[in-house]
Amino acid sequence: MAVRGGLLKDGVGESEASHDGVGSEIDQATNSLGDGFVGEGLAVFAFHLGGAFGVHVEAHGLGDAYGVGDLYQGICLFNLNRIEQSIEHLKLAEKHYQGENDQYLLETYQELAFALSRINRLQEALEYVDKTESLECDHAEMEVLRGHLYLEHECIDKAQERFQNAVRLSGSSHHILLRIAISLYDNDYIQLAYKMLHSLLDANGEGESNGYSYLAACAHELGYHDEYLEYLRLAVEKNPLEAQSVLGVLYPEGMSPSEYYNYEVRGENNIQK
Repeated sequence: MAVRGGLLKDGVGESEASHDGVGSEIDQATNSLGDGFVGEGLAVFAFHLGGAFGVHVEAHGLGDAYGVGDLYQGICLFNLNRIEQSIEHLKLAEKHYQGENDQYLLETYQELAFALSRINRLQEALEYVDKTESLECDHAEMEVLRGHLYLEHECIDKAQERFQNAVRLSGSSHHILLRIAISLYDNDYIQLAYKMLHSLLDANGEGESNGYSYLAACAHELGYHDEYLEYLRLAVEKNPLEAQSVLGVLYPEGMSPSEYYNYEVRGENNIQK
C-alpha cells in the first residue's frame, strides 16, 4: 500500500539530508505524469493471497472462528478476476467488522476500493477510501491509495495532488515515497518509476531491503540488462519474498528466488557459447 524538491522540505535532520538528491526526481516524476502513459493498474499495496488460502479458510473453518472468511474469499476471487463475486464477499465482511475489528475493516475497505476501481466504479472506490478516515491507520498511505486509484483512471492532476499530500502528511517519509514509486510502476510509468526508485534506494544506502525488486523490474522492462542483473542480485539477497512476488513471473514456476540470479547468468553463458 502499491513518487517529488519542494515537496521534501518538511524532512528534518538525517532524513532531510538523505533525500536531498531525491528531490528533483520527485518533482520531475509528479510533474511529468501527464507526459507518460497509463496501463492496467494493479493493487499496489496488496500482496494478495492465492486461491489455495481460500481453500484453507474453508477447510479449517477459519471464517467462523475468526470472521475472516468473507474477506479472504473476496481477495481470492479478486485474484481470479471474479470481481463482482469478490465485491459481494467483501461487502459481507464489511458488515461483519463494523464496530468489531478496525484492522480487518481497514483491509476490507482497501480491497473494496481495488475491486470497484477494477470495474470502473472509481467514485465508489474513493468513497471506501474515505471511510478509512474514521479508523486508526496511516492516513498518508490512504492518500497514496487515492492517488493510485486516480492514476489507474488517467486522472493525472488529481493523482499528483494526492501523492503530494501524502508526502507532506508523512514528513517526506521514505516509506511513502517508495509506495508512490511502486504505484507509478504498477500503472506503467516505468521510466518515472525507475528514476524515482533509483534515487530513493541510492539515498537510503545499504540499510534498505524493500524496493529493489521493483527497480530490477523497471530495468528489465527498459532493457537495461546489466543493471537488471545487479538489482536482481540485491533483490533476492535483501527481500526474497518481494523478489518472488514481483519477479517470479520471469522464472520457471516453483523456482526459489535464491536461484534467479544464477539462472540468469547461466542463460547468458549459454548464449555466449
